[in-house]
Amino acid sequence: MVISRDKKRVWFDLNIGTDPSMALGLLFACKHPEIEIVGVSISGKNQERRIEEAYKILEYADAPDIDVHYGEEITRAQIDAAQPTNTVVRGPLTNISRLILDEATLGRIHFVGGAFRSTYYRGQTIITDQNVTVDLDATRIVLTQHDDIVINTFEASSALILPLDILNEISNSHQFLKVRFAGYQEYLREKFGEGFDYLVAADILPLCDLLDVPTITREVVEFKMQPDGSFFSTSQLENNPNPIEENLLNPDNIPVPTIKHLAIRNVDSVRIMQELLKFV
Repeated sequence: MVISRDKKRVWFDLNIGTDPSMALGLLFACKHPEIEIVGVSISGKNQERRIEEAYKILEYADAPDIDVHYGEEITRAQIDAAQPTNTVVRGPLTNISRLILDEATLGRIHFVGGAFRSTYYRGQTIITDQNVTVDLDATRIVLTQHDDIVINTFEASSALILPLDILNEISNSHQFLKVRFAGYQEYLREKFGEGFDYLVAADILPLCDLLDVPTITREVVEFKMQPDGSFFSTSQLENNPNPIEENLLNPDNIPVPTIKHLAIRNVDSVRIMQELLKFV
């Protein structure tokens, strides 16, 4: 196997399926000349359907030779053979926690999840992100046992709403994505009601980060992962309206570790959209 030293070698661990943001991110990665996808593993439930969807996207992107794996079957040997320089994670951290305990070489982990301030989103105030809370034990393992992590926070990624003109441009260029956009918007209308059916390109953020796209700013945050999965910062934050409050309720005496990682908490959405349109 010839290893490219010039490209970012990226492993994806995704619960791909309903949200077309992951399809958009995977297509972007396939098309970008500085990214080489070295493997995809699937997390979450209904993995057969998710694997099928991942293969459809890769085939559409003219990348049918990329392997897609059941998450629980991926091994340290497979990861180490792929030699990723970066691992992008969207969904529960179940697979990644096991690989970290097995001392697999994952490179820098870009985790889409977690929040350091409350965010109003589709009619709700969000302080805990489901990518964190679906498997809290796995999240604690990853955040405490791996040193090189960039947290792509909910407050940053949820700001990447696709403007109508860009949504239409992508839809007109890719009927494959247009169908998925429309289906997801219908689902959002049924779940949240009219006015909350906008689409968010959350999965573009970790890719732009690993590509060092200008205007993305990271800050080192020291924080406690609280029993409910929220992040309480123990250091002063930049851009910190409505910071998460300390939760003193812990009837089960769950460990509350103090953790320090890089975090992306705000982005220039216009710059990210410009990067997206270059390659999709």
